[in-house]
Order: sequence, then structure tokens, then C-alpha cells
Amino acid sequence: MMMATSQGTGVSDTYTFVASGLADTIFIEESSTTPGSGWIHGTSGNVAIDETFSNYGTVVVQTGNAVDTVAVKSLLNVNGLQNLSIQTGTGGDTVDLSGADPSSALTVSVDGGAGTDDRLIGFNRDTAWQVTGVDSGRLGNATYSNVELYQEMSSVIVDSAVSNSAANVLSARQQYHGLTIAVRDGVAELQKRAADLGAAISEEPSLKVVLPLVNKSLKGVLDAGATMNQVLGAAKAVSDSMSSHDTAVDTLTISGTGMIVLGDGVSYAALPATANASQIQAALSQFASIGSGNVTVTSGANGFEIARAGNLPALPVLTAFEDARATVSSPLIGNGTQSLTLNVPGKSGAYILSVGNDSVVLPFNANAATIQSDLPP
Repeated sequence: MMMATSQGTGVSDTYTFVASGLADTIFIEESSTTPGSGWIHGTSGNVAIDETFSNYGTVVVQTGNAVDTVAVKSLLNVNGLQNLSIQTGTGGDTVDLSGADPSSALTVSVDGGAGTDDRLIGFNRDTAWQVTGVDSGRLGNATYSNVELYQEMSSVIVDSAVSNSAANVLSARQQYHGLTIAVRDGVAELQKRAADLGAAISEEPSLKVVLPLVNKSLKGVLDAGATMNQVLGAAKAVSDSMSSHDTAVDTLTISGTGMIVLGDGVSYAALPATANASQIQAALSQFASIGSGNVTVTSGANGFEIARAGNLPALPVLTAFEDARATVSSPLIGNGTQSLTLNVPGKSGAYILSVGNDSVVLPFNANAATIQSDLPP
């Protein structure tokens, strides 16, 4: 095991972590046991990594020439830390910034090295990507160089070596996907309210007055119900047409070990990091927003590709949630019995709560009533 604790003397100090050069899976986050310290952990080849650091102005993480993964898993509020530099080697490496904060004062730089298939996964927040040169650019508080592929969270993979027009086409496709979902949900809401609106119009007394010339009531002339149905029919036709042209495919990239959480904002699924395409597809099929037979998941070179299928008009907005770092403690109370205390320090993401062999996924901000109702019996 590579284990160490390093203590700097201030912002002028630099701490450099160098991996062994074998296939590395490295996670960088705040220490859960030492407040104000950073934690570098994971594996380098078959060797476990467990290093903490504090009071360094700059931290440099260097990987070797194999296929490596480096992921920032938390906001990195570490004493003294101002700059984080991630430098990978010649392999097709992945750097994942989805757990970091694009608006923090911490400056992040990513150098993909001499490889030709390095990928950068962006923040799990709305962030503008700015291409400043070949394989280089800026997003939020991060700069990157020698990165050939970049990926928004729950988005398509974009090759930064192609022209700006091609990148704009891919961005437009994702915007079209979002618009398709908005139109679909809007039409569904109108359909739910149409019956009540039609009944309210029918009961309007002024519409029941008979018009002398046509010998019909205004209600009969206007026929609000038929007009409303025509409007709804036209709106649904537009929605269906948009859905038929919606070609957006979400890409899920999994690195590391343990569990992952997928969700659409209403439903959540916990899956092992070793999950295959069939397991991911089965979990997504349980979402009310998707349903059985309405999604396909296939394994590709860059991760798992998630596409709509069957009668699904469009995919919901899917998110791979970061770990909200929940803990459970069981202090003794006055009468000698034990009371469990759940602590969720994370400000985003979700966590998995297990009781025996049963488990439930909860968002970081779930209240007491939600936790109680969702706990396994």
C-alpha cells in the first residue's frame, strides 16, 4: 500500500503525488476523517493508494503511461490549497471533474499528456466550455490541454479536434433534446387539465344564452370542447414530430469501485460500479419516466450509450449523482439502548441507505418524512 501523510507550511509549498506508472484509478477529495485535509486514494496497478495532505498551495497529481482515471469527488475545501494540477501520461486517460465546484477559488489544470485519446468529463453543473486552441480550452475554474475528447455530464462526447461548426451541431442536438422533453411535458400537462377546463367553460352561464339570428347558444357555436381537442391534437402532433427527430444519446462513464446512483430527479437506482449494460438497462426500465422496453443500453468504447426505444417519446434528463457522503452512527442514549443518527454532510448528490440485505437510494436533501417512508420494512 502507498500510504503517507504530508503537511506543508503554506501556500508557497507544492505537494506532488506520482503514481507507479501502471494502470491507475485515483480519487481526489476532502478527507472524511481529518477536517481541512485532502485525500488521494484508489489503486495504482494492484497497489492501494492512501495519502492525505494539508497546507500546500499547489498539489500536483501525475499518472504513468498506462490507461488511467483521475476523478475529483468533492469540492476540495482543503487548508491552503489554491491550485490543483492533474497530469496524465501517454495512455488514453480520463479525468473526471464532475465532483468539483466550477465557481470555487481553486484553480484546476488538466494536461492529458502525449496520448491521442484522453477524455475530460466536465462539472456536474451548468458550465460554458471555451475552446482556446487545438485540444485545449477552459471551463469554469479549470483549464485543459492535450485533451482530445470532452464530455458534459449526461451528454454526448465531443471531439475537440473537429471544427467549431461540428461542436455546435452536437451542442444543438442536446438543446433540441431538452426542448423535446419540455414540449412533451407541456402537452401532457395540458391534456391532464383539458377536461376540467372544458367543464368550466361548459358551465359558464353567459355561453348558454341563445343567439337570435342562429337560434343557437354561444356554447354551441364556439364548441369549446372540439376546439380544445383540435389544439391539443395539433400540439401532440408537433411533440411527436420533434420526438421522432430527437437523436440524442446519453453516455454513462463509470470509474472506480463501490456503488453509483442514477436518477431522473424523481426515481433513483443504485448500481455497482461493475454493472454491465443489461443491469443498467433493467434499472432504468423501472423509472416511471421511462418504463419497460423503452430504453436500450449498449457498451461502447467510451462508456455505456443510453438511447430511447419502444414508445418513449424522449429520454428524461438523467444524472449520475455524486456521493453525498452520508454516515450512520449509533451512540448510547440514557436508558442504555442505541439510537441511530444519520449525518449527510454533502450539499449535492445522493446516498444509499441499507438495512440488512435491502437498500434505498435517497437524495442528499431528503427530509425525515421521506427517509422514514422509504426505509425498507
